[in-house]
Amino acid sequence: MDIRFSVKCLGIVILLSSSLYVSAKTIRVYTWTDAKGIVHYSQIMPEHSSYQEFEIKEPVNLTLPTTEMLFDEAKPTLVEELDKRSEDYCEKSRHNLNVLENFEEITAIDESGQEKILSSADKLEHIELAQKRIKMFCEATL
Repeated sequence: MDIRFSVKCLGIVILLSSSLYVSAKTIRVYTWTDAKGIVHYSQIMPEHSSYQEFEIKEPVNLTLPTTEMLFDEAKPTLVEELDKRSEDYCEKSRHNLNVLENFEEITAIDESGQEKILSSADKLEHIELAQKRIKMFCEATL
């Protein structure tokens, strides 16, 4: 056997095996317990030093689509999928409006990941936004 042929075969095997290697998606999660004893989980690192950090690895799905998967008649159409999403958004918007209108003190997470109590002005703004979303997702007709 020619040594060049063996090296070429070895190179091809290494190339193919390295292309089949799939790395896992890693998500870093932080957890801590606040002064009230409530356990929190977040992907945003808290500013205080009393937290635990861990990683979750999610393997990449390597399933290749079969002809049955590609041409499955039972799969929802795009319109059906959008209708389902609209129903979900409608339900969430109604729930948000209910909470905003029926509770005095509302806690929200701001852009920096910190909890804050909504002011009256913020609360009115969120109520208006929830009403607009209800109009858009619950009362819209196609």
